[in-house]
Amino acid sequence: MSFLDPIGRLCRALLRLDSPGTPGPPGGLELQEAHLEQLTVMLQWFDDAERCALKGWPDLKADVHRTFELQRLFARRSILRLNYLRKCDPARLGAAKSLSELSHLTYDGFTEEDDRAAAREVVSYGALRTEITRLSTMMPAPIDGPLEALQSDPEWHRLRDEIWRNLNAIELRAGQG
Repeated sequence: MSFLDPIGRLCRALLRLDSPGTPGPPGGLELQEAHLEQLTVMLQWFDDAERCALKGWPDLKADVHRTFELQRLFARRSILRLNYLRKCDPARLGAAKSLSELSHLTYDGFTEEDDRAAAREVVSYGALRTEITRLSTMMPAPIDGPLEALQSDPEWHRLRDEIWRNLNAIELRAGQG
């Protein structure tokens, strides 16, 4: 199990990457905008979640920060992938019929070939990919303590509930709920 698993699993659950999702209206700009809004909400949430995870763990600050920074980079990469698909493969993007399908397309459904093409087409994509690789290869200290401590933090529970509400509201507006 990698050091990213607890936060990564939560992100996958929040974006419903491991569920078939609720089919909604045909894919299109509204669905893409909803996915972009989801990713933006996630980026903002990572800052608050990181602050909660650091409570009482100053000695693990760099490792906790690296864990959350990787999640922010993954979200930014999904935004760039969405933009790449809008420009270079709108038919594939338009075939997504739900937010979970769109999330899958910009996370796990992006192939190595897609990755190379995006690096050629989107200037900042290659640099982002390099930074993800750099941070992923750094050996962190185990951060199980801070992540376990989150479970008893009322602020964490409030933030977790808030992001669920925000993401569900986005899904409802996109006709996905």
